[in-house]
Amino acid sequence: MKESQAFEHLEDVIGDIDAGLIALYNKKFEKLKSDESKAVEKEDYVELKRVKEEQVSVLRKLILFYEKKVEYLNKLGQEIETGNQEIGSKGVSVFSDKSLNEFKNEEFLKGNKIKIQGGGKYFVAEKLNDNNVYKVISVNIEGIQSGDVLKLSDMKLGGPGTVTVYRKPEGAERFEELKTFKFNNVREIIKNPS
Repeated sequence: MKESQAFEHLEDVIGDIDAGLIALYNKKFEKLKSDESKAVEKEDYVELKRVKEEQVSVLRKLILFYEKKVEYLNKLGQEIETGNQEIGSKGVSVFSDKSLNEFKNEEFLKGNKIKIQGGGKYFVAEKLNDNNVYKVISVNIEGIQSGDVLKLSDMKLGGPGTVTVYRKPEGAERFEELKTFKFNNVREIIKNPS
């Protein structure tokens, strides 16, 4: 969040320099070119000298604004490079431990993990396929164990959530519904907990 705010600030400053100062002084310089042509046409030496001096002044200011723009572009490049190095060092873990305000099954992809906690109970599960099927990795809820399969309702922080638990009996080919329980007050939803 902090990085994106820094990027936005730098991009805003660069945009202000471009749209404001550089555009303004480019217009002034174009007007001075027109004034120069008029002075030459009239053979007005004094006016031509004044226009040339003002052109130099405007060009110097333009150079300063372009230098400032380059300075901010370099800062932006450094921020992006730092972010890229962080991504390189963390790998896919840059997407770990993302707190969510709500959980929607259809927004989770196969392989994503979810941790839901509330009322002193929690579970961590991994989505197994495109359907609403999650395999329990870690849990502290009585009667549920690692390896069980869950079907989850959509949930929001502070709201309720329903979890249906399935287990494959020894020797059976299919999972059977074991129980359904409800979180009455979901306190934490974390995508891809580490």
